[in-house]
Formats: sequence, structure tokens, C-alpha cells
Amino acid sequence: MMNITQRVKLAHKQMVIDFQGSRLNDLSDCPLKLEREGKALLFDKDKLELYLFFRGLWRRKIRISYPENAKAELRQEKLHIITNYSEDIYSLQKDGVSGEIWFLKESIFRNAGNCEKEICPSSQLTYFMEGPLADFAYASYKHICRGMNMESYPYPEIADLHLSDGANNQLFYISSGGLYTGTAWLDRANGWISKPERDEALRMTHEFQSCTKHTLKPGEEITYSFAFFAGIGPEEHIGTLSDILWRHNNAPMHLPQTDMRRFLNNYVSVWPKAELCGKKEGDHYAAHFFVDFYGNFPEGYYPPDQFGCSWLAYDLLKADYFCRLYDRTGNREYLEKTAKIVDFYCFDHFIGNSHLTYPFHTGEFMKTCPPYCEKAGWGAPLDAGVIDSLAQSEMIFDALSIYRRYPELFPKDYIKNIAGDVLKLQQADGHFRRRYNASLEPEAKPGWIDQNYESQSWIPALLLLAELGGGEACREAAIRCGEAALFDLEIKGLFAMGGSETDYPTLWDIDGYRSMLRAMLALYETLGEKRWLNAAEKVQALSNAMMCSYNVPIPEGTFYNRIGWRCKGMIATSFYNRPDYLRSFSTPTGNQSVCWVGYLLLQLYRATGKRIYAERGIAAIRQVMVYRDEESLRGKPYMKNLLYTIFENNPQIGDVGGGYQAGVAQDGYSMFIDLYLYLDNVLEEFGDVYCDLEHEELLGINCFQCEQVDFSSGKAIVVNEMNFDREFTVNCSDGRCMNYTVAANGEAEIRWKE
Repeated sequence: MMNITQRVKLAHKQMVIDFQGSRLNDLSDCPLKLEREGKALLFDKDKLELYLFFRGLWRRKIRISYPENAKAELRQEKLHIITNYSEDIYSLQKDGVSGEIWFLKESIFRNAGNCEKEICPSSQLTYFMEGPLADFAYASYKHICRGMNMESYPYPEIADLHLSDGANNQLFYISSGGLYTGTAWLDRANGWISKPERDEALRMTHEFQSCTKHTLKPGEEITYSFAFFAGIGPEEHIGTLSDILWRHNNAPMHLPQTDMRRFLNNYVSVWPKAELCGKKEGDHYAAHFFVDFYGNFPEGYYPPDQFGCSWLAYDLLKADYFCRLYDRTGNREYLEKTAKIVDFYCFDHFIGNSHLTYPFHTGEFMKTCPPYCEKAGWGAPLDAGVIDSLAQSEMIFDALSIYRRYPELFPKDYIKNIAGDVLKLQQADGHFRRRYNASLEPEAKPGWIDQNYESQSWIPALLLLAELGGGEACREAAIRCGEAALFDLEIKGLFAMGGSETDYPTLWDIDGYRSMLRAMLALYETLGEKRWLNAAEKVQALSNAMMCSYNVPIPEGTFYNRIGWRCKGMIATSFYNRPDYLRSFSTPTGNQSVCWVGYLLLQLYRATGKRIYAERGIAAIRQVMVYRDEESLRGKPYMKNLLYTIFENNPQIGDVGGGYQAGVAQDGYSMFIDLYLYLDNVLEEFGDVYCDLEHEELLGINCFQCEQVDFSSGKAIVVNEMNFDREFTVNCSDGRCMNYTVAANGEAEIRWKE
């Protein structure tokens, strides 16, 4: 009888044999196969296997097991596998845009009996990798890793409280040794749970399990569709697969409660409730409104001051918006509001002996409200008195945007002084560190593997400094930082972007995505070099899976259920190397950065002419336009204080704090959601409808559908998706802007040719 050591050695030997056996010289002996361009699907005895030809050998990537009595045959270039309970039909497919060869599986369940039959479909398979670890593995926006193999969450006692062992994604993806493998469901009518399991070192099992059971009456049948991918490609090839799935997804986009213009007006209307007094009344704003926070404030409460969250720098976005309103209306009160905010954020609470100012203001609230009274700087990767590169760089950029239009609000030496201090922060290798102390020296975050996260966020600020007189050194610094970012993208892939708001050193956050995409677009716009546009597309490809057709189930009775929320185009807030939060249904809006991503995706479309970027951008914008109105706040004692505020996932309060109950936010509302102001940028640059004359595309951006589009005659029908009369603009790519009116749910003909 073998001892445990002998059994382990034997198991390892068998594993090596199996691994080596997955490489074959040819597949000529198998008659039951589908093969094209180095990809093959074959059936042998009781298993179906997907092979990929690479470096002179066929390599096994996927195996699907069948019962011993399964029958298989080829009919008209389709492989049929029949069992006692279903028929699976496999066929070769080729995507018309990317040229990707992939395999379609259609599973047909029939009830040939006389009684009702209950089924719970699933798709189970085993992956074979090129080495003991996956280079990159993805199961959903809450389940992602690099340099390891995923498995179900290992701590069930914690999982019962906060986590599930499955994920509500569409695509499961593994890259290893330069090869990728993936599977996805294509059925939009059914909810699926993705469940990966690690099986020793060189393989992994995975299952898509139906969320619901289905009952078939006698004579009925039902079909479920799945996709299988394998090929040669880098980590970012997940973006190509995500685009294919997007094109196969005919689900409708979410229809917001209102359009972008009314949304902005409602959102801005709550600002006066949060005005605070630093040097002058209204020179900065409260970050949060709290409701029954850990048993406090049952009637609701605005803290008297901000309290250590760096994103409060976005008050400068308010100031920039006030400038826009002044330009449009001539009302000088808006310029006076701008001046107060600029004075407080740019010329108060200086950092050490520099001309920089802290992008946040720590108040008394943090010292008294549990459970955060022992921590300063809660909600961001910094402590009181530490400079955060992400917030600091964006604050300076927003201030410079105001300076470009109204330099009289700033001392004349502002540009020179700020440029000098910013240049001191750059490291010898081109990076900027994430944290600095008051002496402008780098300060490490204990436990962080990479101290350069968000380095790229300085690039737009440096380019704008150079434009406004900061000198050639600022331009050169931006290019050096861009070169460092390109190297990081090549070496670290998705995780080069960083951006996590919390103390996790190896995770990815949406702030990293939008800051890297923004940086590459800024370099391309300024320098005109194609490599920066290529880098921007690579960033989008790496992050594309975050919009990959989640099918998050929405519980009955929740707010999202009542408004008919749809998740097509949902963008996640963060990636983690563990499965979904159980309360995934409360995270569809992600956070306010999603709106910024939508704007950047429209810019990427404008630079490339690739319509899919515009579609994803529009979906992202519509996805986040969920807000609290009379319906969502009926009966709440704090209703008047929260009307027309944004229904966002608040990561600072989080699931642990009971932020959501039955899908309705209970505890608080973030006032620093000013990134929604990028909706105004979208409307200003692209209009309600965008007419791209060069690429002959007409985009209904602001809740419009475009029909009967005819570029030869220069006209189209625009359908109003909202149930109220509207005025709307059509912006043409040649700079023209045309105004129209349309009735509620009505149609209007637009023309862009004389």
C-alpha cells in the first residue's frame, strides 16, 4: 500500500503525463472534427476537445465531457452530439470585424414525454494551460488575477456574509504562455452564474450555471447558446472577445429616468444644500449627506465640514461649470462663485514651502463619528498631510482649465510657481510617485508593491501647463511620464493602471482606467503621434471586459427593479482577486468615474472612427443616470434633502456598513460626484445627436434613436426616447450645430446637407 508521499509523487507524475499529452503533431485520425485556420474542435469517445495549433504542435485548451452513450455525427459542417437529455450543435464562426475564428455551441433541450420536465442548464468544461500559473485570468469585475489560478472563495464563513462563490459575468477568460482561452454565454433571456474551480496546477474547471430552472411542457424545446474561444494573443485580447460578445448582444441599453440635460439640472440643484465656509461662504462643499449612519442621524445630516477624502478637489469641477454658466448667461454671480472656490483650493492651506495646496480639507467630523474616528484620510490611499498624485494632478488640471479662460482669477506667477513644484515631483525614471510628504519627497505606502500607481494622471496637467506658459520642461516631463506608462502597460498589463482607492496594493480600479485612457488621448491630441492612440486603444482593450454584458439579477421590489434597470454597458468600480459581492445588484452604477469613462470613449471614437467605442460610451453614460426622486425616497424623513441626487454605489460606506437594503441606498449620499459634470462636456462637444461626416455615422447620444439614416441625401429620422417634449442639438464633425424640437416619444427629421 502506497504511503502519502508515494501517492503525491504518482499524482504529480500523472499530471505531467496529462500535460505533455495535450500536445499532438496532427489531428488527422479524428473524423469528427471542425477545423479552420489552426483551430480545431473534435469529438472522441466521450469527450469534446478544442485544440490550437502553435509552434508546430496542436495544443489542447478545452475539454467537455459527455456520457458514454453520447452519439456524434457531422451534418453540413456542424457537429451534433446527442445524449438522453439534450442535443448540442457545434459550428465554426468568424467575426466580420476582427476576423476572430470561434466556435458556437447550441444546446437544445426537448421534452418528448407526456409530463412537464424541469431543467437547469449548465455548461461545464476543463481548461488546460501552458504552465502552472495563468498569466491573466478573468471571471468578472470582482474576480480577476494575474500570476495565479483562480478558484472559488476559500472562506465560506466570510462568503456567507459578503461574498458569493460565483460571478455574474458573461465571459470567462484565461491567458497563459501567449495563448488565450475563453468561453461565454450568448443567451440574454437567462441569468447565468460563472463558477471557476482550480484543479491541481495545470488545469481549471469552469461552469456556467443557470440562475433559474425552466419547465418544459410536453413537446416543447428550448435552446441555449455558448461561445468558445482559443488563439494566440496577448493579455489584452480579452478586449477583442468582449467586442465580439457586444456585437452579439441585442439586449436594449438602460433607458434612464430622464435625459442628460434634465439630469444635470436636477443634480446641480442640490449643491446649495452642501455649501460650507472656509475663508468665505460657499468656497467648498460638504462631501456627504448621512442617513442613520451606524445608528446616528435618522433624520439625515450634512457634516459641517469636509473630512479627509481627496476627491473633494472636484469642487474645482464645480468652479469650471460655473464658468461655463457665466459664459452662457452672462450672470456674474457664477464667476464670483468660481473665484471663491479657486481662492480656497489654490491659495489656502499650502503644502510646506511649496505653491501646491492640499486637494482635500480635513474637518472635525472624522474625529467624532465612529467607526472612522481613529483614521484620517478614510476613503483614499493617503493620510492627513500626504499628497495624493491622482487628486493633486486632477485638481491642478481643473484649476488650469479655469485659468485658460479667466487668468485674472489667479496671480500672474501661478503657472510658473505651480510648474516648478510639479516638476520637482517627477522621478528619474519618468514616473511620479503616488504619495509625497509636505517636503515634496516621495513617501511609501506600507504594503504597496508599486508606489507609482496613477503616475499617468500627471500627463494632462503637464501638457496643459506647457500650453499655458509653463515651459518646454513640462512638455518633456509629460512625454517621459508617457514613455514610463507605455513600458508599464507592456510589462504589467491591466494592473499597470492601478488606481485602487483603498489599501490593496495589487488591485485595479476604474480611476486607473480612466486616468490612463485620458493620459494617452491627451498625448495623442497634443503630439499627433499614432503610438499614443495605439496605447489608448490598448488601454481600452485591457479594460474592455469590465463592460462585458453582465447579467446581474435584480431582486423583485428593489429600486432598480422598479425602474426597469438594464445592465448592458455596466462598468465595474474595481477588480478584485475574489468573487462577486453578494450584493452585486446594488453596484450597477459603479461610481461617478463611469461618466468620465463614457466621455473618454466618445473621444476615442472620434479619434479612430470605430463605432463600438461610441456605443460603449453611450451605454456607460446612460448606465449611471440613475437618481433619487420622489419614487425612490417616498416616505423618507430626509426626502427633501436628497431629492434629485445621484443613485451611486458608495464604496466609502460599503456593503459592510449596510449601505444598501433591498437595493435602495439607506446610509448616505456622496456630494463629490461632480464627475457627472462630464455630461456637460459631452453635450457641448457632441450634442444630443452627433453627425460624423468623415465616417458617416449618426449617434443618438442623449436618449435618441437614429433611423432611416441616409448620408447620400444628408437626412435621418431621430426618435425621442423620453416621454416629454424636447429641444435638442445636432453637432456635426465639421463644427456646425443645428437646433431642433421633438414631441414626447415623437420623431423629427434632421438634415445636414443644404
